[in-house]
Amino acid sequence: MLNIEVIEMEEDVCNGVTTVAINGRFDFRAVPQFARVMEQLIAKGERKIVLDLSKLDYLSSYGFGALLHRSSTLKLTGGDIFFCNIPPKIKGMLDLFGATSHLEIFDTVEEAEDAFQEEILVLA
Repeated sequence: MLNIEVIEMEEDVCNGVTTVAINGRFDFRAVPQFARVMEQLIAKGERKIVLDLSKLDYLSSYGFGALLHRSSTLKLTGGDIFFCNIPPKIKGMLDLFGATSHLEIFDTVEEAEDAFQEEILVLA
């Protein structure tokens, strides 16, 4: 029996950094919801986004592609996406694809938020 779970996303804004928690399965069924949330954030002017993946159970190649696409799109607008709390099995998959060397990955939300703040200080 197929069990379809839609990812849940929770937004939290702190010091100009928006944290989006992605929970559940991130596959082709969840990509449209993710795209809508990201488009809304970008339209509101959000440019610093942390994706908290601590409750991510599954990441398909399609979901992975959506993450990379949104990250690239945000960089074109002067922003960035930092990733944190990546579960070991998901991180292993990202390592296998060689993606971890191209993504900004942190252990915690706080570390990712702090990195954005440090980036602002360096640019100032």
